[in-house]
Amino acid sequence: MKLSIPLKLSEISKILNKNFSGNDVEIKFLTGVEEASPGSLTFAKSNKFLKIAEKNGASAIIVEENMETTIPHIKSKNPQLDFIKLIKYFYPENHFKDLKGISKTAKISKNAIIGKNVYIGDYTIIMGNTQIGDNCKIFPHVVIYPNVKIGNNCVIHSFSTIRENSEIGNNVVIHNGSVIGGDGFGFVKDENGRYHKIPHVGKVIVKDNVEIQSNSCIDRAPYGATIIEEGCKIDNLVQIAHGCKIGKNCVFSSQTGIAGSTIVGENVICAGQVGIADHLKIGDNAVLFAKTGAALKVKPGEVICGYPPLKVETFRRNYVILKRLPEIFSEFKEIKKKLKEIEEKNE
Repeated sequence: MKLSIPLKLSEISKILNKNFSGNDVEIKFLTGVEEASPGSLTFAKSNKFLKIAEKNGASAIIVEENMETTIPHIKSKNPQLDFIKLIKYFYPENHFKDLKGISKTAKISKNAIIGKNVYIGDYTIIMGNTQIGDNCKIFPHVVIYPNVKIGNNCVIHSFSTIRENSEIGNNVVIHNGSVIGGDGFGFVKDENGRYHKIPHVGKVIVKDNVEIQSNSCIDRAPYGATIIEEGCKIDNLVQIAHGCKIGKNCVFSSQTGIAGSTIVGENVICAGQVGIADHLKIGDNAVLFAKTGAALKVKPGEVICGYPPLKVETFRRNYVILKRLPEIFSEFKEIKKKLKEIEEKNE
């Protein structure tokens, strides 16, 4: 990302309210470490990335407070966060600021309540008894069912659907194609083997500062509510089933699936393609590595991997052994052969 005008590192350090070390070099670009080059400022969270930045000739770098480098640098408790602050400073998120008013092609129920300074795009449908807070931006082709409540400063992108009775907090972002409050997947089989659908008359509650990315689904509860607490970040193609309770500041990567009535604590991280069975409890600060399948409860702070899941240290040790299995098997056959020869000699 090119700066509109080159700045000295000293000027950039003032923006972050931090000191700098080394030469007061000129900065023309903000880049990641892989794209770093002369004239660029980047950041490094570890010595691995620091070496990449140094090799690529970055002019300056934001580093952890305990890291050392000969490149001009700014020390930070959280280099990536400070780098994001710079991006937002030079590239403010105002590309939607000019969107105002309600499209003539939008269809809005007469008893819907629309707040101040709201944008509603073409062909959006807002049904009865719905409340939209102030400063919301609702893009074309969104469908909002009856009895929905949406807080202030929300952004809802095209082709999203918010089903009946859902409650959305303040500063929530819902990306394209997501469905909030769809029916949960629940059926009961009778004595003739036929399935009967369980009515889902509950709702979904999404608290403040949640971001839900494209084509994710959060199902409403059969009774009560599916709840997503404050600050959660949900990637594309994530499924959260009926009746789940998700704690504050959780992060779920793409293709994570959480089955019904599971309780997830605060600050939990699920990497890509994690699967969590129903009616489980995942403790606070747990980390589930990619492709983990959790069929039993996960303790607070536990870091697990694989299926059946193991503590990550055990998983890594097992993986090292697994890679050596052909060699170990050959050695075993050789030992078995020699034992047979010894037994035959002793007969």
